Amino acid sequence: LNPDVERAFAKLQIRTKAVALNVSDFENKGDEGGWQIDSKQKRNLKRKLRRELRSTNRMSELEFQNMQRTGNDVWSLTERAKWRLYRYWTHKFCNSYRDQIRGKEAQYEEKAARLREIRMQEDQQIMRMATVIGMTTTGAAKYQSILQEIGPKIIVVEEAAEVLEAHVITTLSHDCEHLILIGDHKQLKPNPTVYRLAKEFNLDVSLFERMVKNGMECDCLKFQHRMRPTISKMMRIIYPELQDHPIVETYPEVKGISDNMYFVHHEYHESNDEEQKSHSNLYEAEYIVSLCRYLKLQGYKPEQITILTLYSGQLFQLKKLMPRREFEGTRITVVDNFQGEENDIILLSLVRSNDDGKIGFLKIENRVCVALSRAKHGFYVIGNLKLMAENSDLWRKVVNHAKQESLYGEGLHLYCQNHPNDAGIHATEPEDFKKAPEGGCMKPCEYRLPCGHTCSLVCH
Repeated sequence: LNPDVERAFAKLQIRTKAVALNVSDFENKGDEGGWQIDSKQKRNLKRKLRRELRSTNRMSELEFQNMQRTGNDVWSLTERAKWRLYRYWTHKFCNSYRDQIRGKEAQYEEKAARLREIRMQEDQQIMRMATVIGMTTTGAAKYQSILQEIGPKIIVVEEAAEVLEAHVITTLSHDCEHLILIGDHKQLKPNPTVYRLAKEFNLDVSLFERMVKNGMECDCLKFQHRMRPTISKMMRIIYPELQDHPIVETYPEVKGISDNMYFVHHEYHESNDEEQKSHSNLYEAEYIVSLCRYLKLQGYKPEQITILTLYSGQLFQLKKLMPRREFEGTRITVVDNFQGEENDIILLSLVRSNDDGKIGFLKIENRVCVALSRAKHGFYVIGNLKLMAENSDLWRKVVNHAKQESLYGEGLHLYCQNHPNDAGIHATEPEDFKKAPEGGCMKPCEYRLPCGHTCSLVCH
């Protein structure tokens, strides 16, 4: 640009910027001896400025060159031509920055690729020096090229029955001599992102499960170190050859409850959440919250209790009823997120209770197997067990076993640890737990305190 045009452009930029950035400045000039305009003119001016700033009509390169060649003064242009010239300048200005950004973007990609290469080489060197390499299946896919170069001879896949077959294959190389798969195909299956692939193309069948079902030789671990004998006896419905390690026979009895495992039956109907496409059961949620509070009063730490459910709707219902300050440490989760984990006491909410005979996820035996096998010391199930038994062969066997062992009823029998010979409490409703407000019974404590007086509180 020639000097005159440059100066004109600078002035136009200043004026346009002042107008474009804050049109409302004019509204505050009234009583200060400045520019005074009425409200109608203000509105018209605003509309005009917005219209002009939104417009894309600008001078072409040829028009601008002709204007330079003829030496036209910017201020001699019409208002429409000035706007078109302004848009031409802003267009050129933005284009110059876009070109710079593209250049910087290319440099960034180049440097980022170089950094990734250096980090990959660093990881490769670390892996070459390691005796054992541990990684997730996602990590195995990420470092596939490095694994191919290193060529590990022995590959161990843990929870192999829950891993997609393709994810196992990514870890293999020509140098692999021994592949060891450890898992349980009777528990959770792989979870493909696309539901149709699972149902129509069997993508939810792991390499582990496929090999077992095709008759390939496998070894089954028979000794379990988790569940007390009362619970493991029920699990023999699924694992007939299951045996107990001696350590599980030393587990303490659950405090304040007559049975270490119990199935509580009810027929309170479920609620359906159309927005979440899930289900909840308020009665079950209130009962489990009361039971959890009662167990805490028996001296159990919050971390020793886990609440399981099969529906996210019930998960949210439970969290609403359990203030964090009171239940901090007690884990509430869906069964699918608890495979491979355990806890001293498990409270299981089945949720489904309706007149249509629908039990949803509870028909899937793999999920039921996981739900029934997480507890160590105490296991308590609440649900419409009649509905379960009528719509699932596995649940029918489980419910029949519970009835035969006298572990089935419409409520838990609570007893006071300080007065074990009393009748106790039959808790069929959430309110029944309030009959033991401090975890004992309604009798006075009468415990001899260090000062010599007796405790005047309710039994606790």
